[in-house]
Amino acid sequence: NTIGSVIGLVTIALACYALIPRYELPGAAMAASITYGVSLLYHLAVFQFRERATLSQYLFNREDVQFVRHFFLSLHRGNHLKNLLNKRNGGSN
Repeated sequence: NTIGSVIGLVTIALACYALIPRYELPGAAMAASITYGVSLLYHLAVFQFRERATLSQYLFNREDVQFVRHFFLSLHRGNHLKNLLNKRNGGSN
């Protein structure tokens, strides 16, 4: 996490130095977006290395879509999130 923070600090410093003088407030927004993107890529790479994750595991599958659908339907119906999570986890708890 410290390495990720240092990468973010260096990225934001360089991006702000390059973008703010020319683009002012929009440049600051671009610098922040670039920094978030670089941080995301770093953390994904670390996660993928440590967990041996495949790229397909980052994508939505049918179960994920059904879970999200049922989640929003339960919100609409006023059901509790706990009941939905219990259903996803095989009914335990």
